[in-house]
Amino acid sequence: MRRCILILFISTGFLFASEKSTQTQVGQKAPEISLEKILNKPDGINVRLEDLRGKIVILEFWATWCAPCIPAMDHLSELQRKFEDNLRVIAISAEDEKRLREYLEKKPTSLWIGIDSDHSTFDVYNPQEIPHSVIIDKNGIIAAITYPDEITETKIQKMLSGEAVSFKKKERYETKVTTAGNDKISEKTIFHVSLKPSESPKTYSQFYTEGEFKGRRITISNFTIPMLYQVAYKLPSYGRIIQNFKNPEQYKYENAEKYDFDIIVPQTKREKLYEIMISCLKTSFAIDAGLEKKKVKVKVLKVKSQGKLKVSDGSEFTYMFRGPSFEAKNITMERFTKYLENFTRVPVVDETKLNDRYDVKMEWQFEDPKTFHTELEKMGLVLEDAERYVEHLVLSDLD
Repeated sequence: MRRCILILFISTGFLFASEKSTQTQVGQKAPEISLEKILNKPDGINVRLEDLRGKIVILEFWATWCAPCIPAMDHLSELQRKFEDNLRVIAISAEDEKRLREYLEKKPTSLWIGIDSDHSTFDVYNPQEIPHSVIIDKNGIIAAITYPDEITETKIQKMLSGEAVSFKKKERYETKVTTAGNDKISEKTIFHVSLKPSESPKTYSQFYTEGEFKGRRITISNFTIPMLYQVAYKLPSYGRIIQNFKNPEQYKYENAEKYDFDIIVPQTKREKLYEIMISCLKTSFAIDAGLEKKKVKVKVLKVKSQGKLKVSDGSEFTYMFRGPSFEAKNITMERFTKYLENFTRVPVVDETKLNDRYDVKMEWQFEDPKTFHTELEKMGLVLEDAERYVEHLVLSDLD
């Protein structure tokens, strides 16, 4: 199950900035919800959980910019259709009404859409990542805090019949971003490497862009070996890894051993940070790794109309990526293609011949993929299908 984790960009999405470490618990009475408005509710009147006693209630925390939330909504909508009045799914988003109505125009649903723009209900239930499902039984008691793909027709039917049902529990974790490293490391540390089996369910990578560790530290939590190599070789997408293992099943995310990795290099070795990381990985794992160019299908980024991109005024480089929302200042086109590659399923090659640095902003919608290309057109850019030789990382067992 892919997840979106809010605010801090990491390998799977974004991390909540909330300092809270507690949340509602299974077995307690579900706290009342407070929503600004509920879209799709026939009478348009707000609702209290107290009014829904006798039904199974699912509170689904989501966002339109969260890629895995979209199929989850489709899945829950189908359950709502099957169980009708015995089930009520309320999909709660902190986005504004305008954006949610835009979503519903492109992707109609029977689910009630709760608007929580002041975060009052998010604060009470405090999900650390989305999608996030809270299942409430007919008596108003929290039966499970889980993932939407854990909620099946069979399990709902058993709950309605009064049978005991087991759901995969969503674990909580500390929100300190240095979990994978050593929290006691001094900013005066000159050199440090730590690699160990992961003890955290949180998956993220942190690249230090300020302070004493700027440009010389990487902290990673809960990564598989191929994911570690993706970071070390600075690959824009996981799809650029070719795995020639004798037993590839053991490296699939759901089966693989996960690791925490933390590296600090001296100021004088900042330029060699990734090179040193590669050396550490090759020393630690019996894996052969190397780059090879292969001819593959790609998307080529080209200029369609001149003069639409804003040349940067030389301000400091900044980068914000939250799903389909992207904003960067002082960015190169080569680096911009790395963002695009998150959504194209194939490598993106820069053939714009634009050598300046630019201020770039994109706001598109997952539910309407055409908007991805429309946003590019606004900047005078276009993606075209082609074949090119592209570097891939080949991983295989050492004999």
